[in-house]
Amino acid sequence: MNYTVMAYTRRENRELESAMHLAAVLENGSLQPLQNGTGILFAKAEFNEGPLCGTTKILRKPWVFRLKDGAFGVVCLRRNVGGGLEPGKENCVLIFTSPDLLSFREEGLIPAAPEGTAVADVRCQWDGKAGLYQLTWSDGTGYYTSSSPDLTSFTGMEKTGSPEPRALVKLSDGVDGCLISLTQEEYEKVLRRYSPVVQTGCLPVYCKAAPGERVSLPEQVTLTYSDGSLKPMPVKWEPFSRTLPGVYSVAGAVQRETWPFPFLEERADPTVIRYRGRYYYMATDDGNGQTTLKIRGSDTISGLAEAEERVIFTANPEGYMSGCLWAPEPHVVNGRLCVFFAAGNPHWYTVQCHVMVMAGDDPLDAASWQTPQRCRTIEGGVLCPDGITLDMTCFTVGQVPYVVWAQRVMRLEEQEFGNSDLYIASVDPEKPWQLTSAPVCICRPSYGWDRVDTTVDEGPFAVRRGDDLFLTFAGSSVSVLYCVGLLHAKTGSNLLDPESWEELGYPILTSESVPGQLGPGHNSFAKDEFGNDIVAYHAKLPAADGHDPGMTNRHTGLRPVHWDAEGLPRLDMTPERELSPGFQIQAVVEITEAPKE
Repeated sequence: MNYTVMAYTRRENRELESAMHLAAVLENGSLQPLQNGTGILFAKAEFNEGPLCGTTKILRKPWVFRLKDGAFGVVCLRRNVGGGLEPGKENCVLIFTSPDLLSFREEGLIPAAPEGTAVADVRCQWDGKAGLYQLTWSDGTGYYTSSSPDLTSFTGMEKTGSPEPRALVKLSDGVDGCLISLTQEEYEKVLRRYSPVVQTGCLPVYCKAAPGERVSLPEQVTLTYSDGSLKPMPVKWEPFSRTLPGVYSVAGAVQRETWPFPFLEERADPTVIRYRGRYYYMATDDGNGQTTLKIRGSDTISGLAEAEERVIFTANPEGYMSGCLWAPEPHVVNGRLCVFFAAGNPHWYTVQCHVMVMAGDDPLDAASWQTPQRCRTIEGGVLCPDGITLDMTCFTVGQVPYVVWAQRVMRLEEQEFGNSDLYIASVDPEKPWQLTSAPVCICRPSYGWDRVDTTVDEGPFAVRRGDDLFLTFAGSSVSVLYCVGLLHAKTGSNLLDPESWEELGYPILTSESVPGQLGPGHNSFAKDEFGNDIVAYHAKLPAADGHDPGMTNRHTGLRPVHWDAEGLPRLDMTPERELSPGFQIQAVVEITEAPKE
């Protein structure tokens, strides 16, 4: 079998299309787009040029090649959005390195041609005989070759003939193809990472019992998945009462909960929490002007859909906290239930983070909640005096509670906005609105996927699995382009050090992830009744014409989280992928012969 993938971009010179995409080359020569057809490698923005929010960059004409050590390099052209040249940098090529085509390191822009020459196409390969990397580039009129021992600089400029044409991308809008041959192991790793995970079977279930002995079938079975991952699931077995010696088959049914989309209409930024044995739900109230904080409670997750909605806080008639009550998140801090939310005064460009602590016993009773407190720095000042703060979340590692929030500088008179960046700090467990450390930026909107229409990272939420701490966040504008990114850290690291956090670099949930749901984002995590992780998020249903239906059509969705073979959270797990339709579980039960006297 030929293990080959194709790297390519899409036709438009826009943020999302101008990234490196991958497709598997099948045995019949057809292409299977990976990662749901979205990009996996994006050029980083330049924050030190252009407007306050920096300048978004795109990449074109990617070329994947083998490094001297057998790993991978990617050389491409960097452009401004729309395909415009970068003045003074048009002679440069952008280089990445990667051990496996799963993670990438941007090495930077490297001059490849004389100053003032606009490089129009590029290729690269390692020449073992010469001990040099040979870079072939075009200025649009002819091709030239430059060389480098280590990809840090290129020398020489020899005219050469035209290289072989790029591979034809047999996809509707694919261009600039490049084929790369992989080993079987490399190919399988790439497909595992970038393909949907689907259930394939179940680990065998075998029980043995003596005549008259009670047969004890397991309460859980372990389902197997296409990437090699496993997932324990509760099961209900058919009654079994055989007593004669023999080998028997017993049917079982996986027990799980599924939820329709929408789970709740016109509710965005949802959070589900289990507190004192019950489930509670809060979300931005898109259906009523975003001026109330509402909560629902139920013994089950499904029951939240029909539970009575109680108002626990209403925006003031005017002035301070008189509008834009956004993204209420209930969290337990030091044993007390708290709600983190943003409030406007009243406009969206004035929202600031607040915390409301429950002093009573009933989360559904407004009288149980104390007056909201605005979040304060360690010195007692406001978090962002020249901008907005919002979407604050909270998690505890060890005995230390941390908060992460989105923060954006707003220069209203100049009509200039900064980036919405993610900040982290520790807080006082007795006063969770009070920071106990300096705010530290751990993530900025750096790529095309979180800089479309607006340069925003927001809606952070943490989920822990063993020593791995993942922080999801929403990127881009609140439209069909809204999507989810991922940060990762180890719980034993210094979480207040930006170097402890690693960003995946591409979105893990987009409009392409699950058909019929547009702009999924601003998610949270919870445990279902069986102890499995679920994700709550908002998305939109397409309008009749297929376009964006608008802001008030953000709806809450729920679905299971699947932990893949690499230990990464998959947020695109549908009921059909989690459990193949028609799949039957069969246990083998052996009743042994009675021992002879």
